[in-house]
Amino acid sequence: MTTSVFGEIGFLGMITVASALQGLLLAAYIAIRDKDTNQSSRWISLLITLISLHLLDMTFSRTELIKYFAPISNSSFFFLFLLGPAYFFHVRFLLTASKTYRWRDILHLMPSFLVFLTMLPWILAPSELKVAAQQNTEIEISIFTYLMLAANIIQIISYLAYSNRLIHSTRLTQAEQSADTEINQNIRVLEIYTKAYTGWALFYLITFFALVFWGQFGEVIDHTWLFISGLFIQVAGVISLTRSTLFTERLAFQENYPPTEREADKYERSTLSAEDCRALRSAFETLMETDKPYLNCELRLPTVAAKLNTTTHHLSQMLNQEIGDSFLKIINRYRVKEVMGLIEENTSCKVTVLELAYQAGFNNKNSFNRSFKEVTGMTPTAYKRQSAIAAE
Repeated sequence: MTTSVFGEIGFLGMITVASALQGLLLAAYIAIRDKDTNQSSRWISLLITLISLHLLDMTFSRTELIKYFAPISNSSFFFLFLLGPAYFFHVRFLLTASKTYRWRDILHLMPSFLVFLTMLPWILAPSELKVAAQQNTEIEISIFTYLMLAANIIQIISYLAYSNRLIHSTRLTQAEQSADTEINQNIRVLEIYTKAYTGWALFYLITFFALVFWGQFGEVIDHTWLFISGLFIQVAGVISLTRSTLFTERLAFQENYPPTEREADKYERSTLSAEDCRALRSAFETLMETDKPYLNCELRLPTVAAKLNTTTHHLSQMLNQEIGDSFLKIINRYRVKEVMGLIEENTSCKVTVLELAYQAGFNNKNSFNRSFKEVTGMTPTAYKRQSAIAAE
């Protein structure tokens, strides 16, 4: 029996089952670990659970195991229409301070509900009929099934695209308002992951239409899509374990600050004159050189504005129009210069460059390396080596 079952599943099926079971354990762990924290973890946990259950359903329904759970066999297709909304809610609660739902949020669940209604005749069908239908390999895939698969892929891409837009908007807003490099890097990780998943979904959509047109689309292609989708979603779960700060409310910016506007409209009604703007720049540079507020790794724009006795809007206007960069990049340049000075002072010591970076206000290695190379044109290690040679 065991040999027959695994023989029917095949190598890809065995890997898919192992991935699904691992996903269920991962989802349970995330749900238990973060049960008292934010909503984003619950949505990623639900996401992993849904895809894992669907992977198990689609794999076991093609084996002799269908006899043991025929009543629910091949009945999880409507789960796929919840993946896009679940990922969007995960991103939304991760990047906003709001913990509440809006009445229109229920509309995100409607496609899945409608698909469920279309599946009711199959779900309520006798188990014997389901077993016979699943074992009949001569049944052709209907045009309706193709349309539903295409609709699901397009829906997922749409939600990923909207999530990408929200992430990008938040990253720009964060760079204007905060110099916390750890948060900046976490948002970058989220953005890269989401873009990768979007790219794969677009590739699959193109492949799907091409294979359907040529009459070559089949279950192996479908299972490959599900398997890789499962991997993407499990990567999100692993990220939640290895980068726990990525799943905290420290990323909530959109409710606290207005979203980034177009430069032409941003300061249209500003009362800050050109002369006042230059004076504010001078005061800002003096503050940076004397008080060194950039040493605070969680420095925010409102904190600096209060020290300069100005508004956050005027300070943001000055940074963008006079210096021509975001608050985050400007503060990081001061931090890099601080690190350069510390390196020159400690050429003979065994203090690592990363330790010096943390002293200068950085709290993320990747952000530090990227900023240092942007300013100096070389890596921190190469600069330290060059300074040591110059000091001899």
